[in-house]
Order: sequence, then C-alpha cells, then structure tokens
Amino acid sequence: MNDKNKTKLKLPPGKSGSLDGFEDVIDIFLEEQEAEEREKSKKDFEKHSANHELYDFLQKEKSRLESLDSLFAEKIPNMMNNPQIDLLLSKQQESAFYKREEVIKAIKAPNSDFLLLLGRIFDSSFS
Repeated sequence: MNDKNKTKLKLPPGKSGSLDGFEDVIDIFLEEQEAEEREKSKKDFEKHSANHELYDFLQKEKSRLESLDSLFAEKIPNMMNNPQIDLLLSKQQESAFYKREEVIKAIKAPNSDFLLLLGRIFDSSFS
C-alpha cells in the first residue's frame, strides 16, 4: 500500500513512545499483505490471459472446422454430382491448340515481325 491508503492515528504524546517497536512490525505485516495482493492480482491476470488465449484458439478452431464441414458436406458432393472438370479441360486444350496454330501461322508469314527481327539478328551476327 502507498501512503495515501494508510490510516494515521493520532495518539497522545505519552502513548506514542510505547508503540515505537510495533511500527516496524506493523509495516512488515502490511508489506506482506501488499505482496500477497500483488501475487494474487498477478495470478488473476495470468488466469484471465490464459482464458483469453484459450477462447481465441477455440474460436479459430471452430471457424476452421465449420469450413471443413462446408467443404465435405456441400462442395465435394456438388462437384461429384456435377462433374465439369472433363468438359472444362477439353475446352482449354482445344483453345490452346487453336491459339498455337494461330501463332505458328503468324510467325511463318513472309513479312512477319518475327522473321524480320530474326533476319536482322542473323545479318548483324555475320557482318
């Protein structure tokens, strides 16, 4: 406790001399009580902190498990009942094939930029 919380008693001058030795004992007793209160408040804080960490962990775990439940209960059965992967894959392969053919035709053209730049590189290498 600090000096603000201490209660001071006014004793008559004759009796204050008889309590001289007890002041130190009372101070030691009060310091022990303060130490116990600090220790108790520290334990309460640690307990509260641990409870908060546990609650936070449980909230995150609940969210993770709800996501897994949604995946297994809704999304996977929906994908199995409506398979689109084969159709999408074949469309992408067909699109890639046609794009490749267009690029090759553009490169093979007699006045294509690719052939012009390749010619400049060849000419600069052997000149």
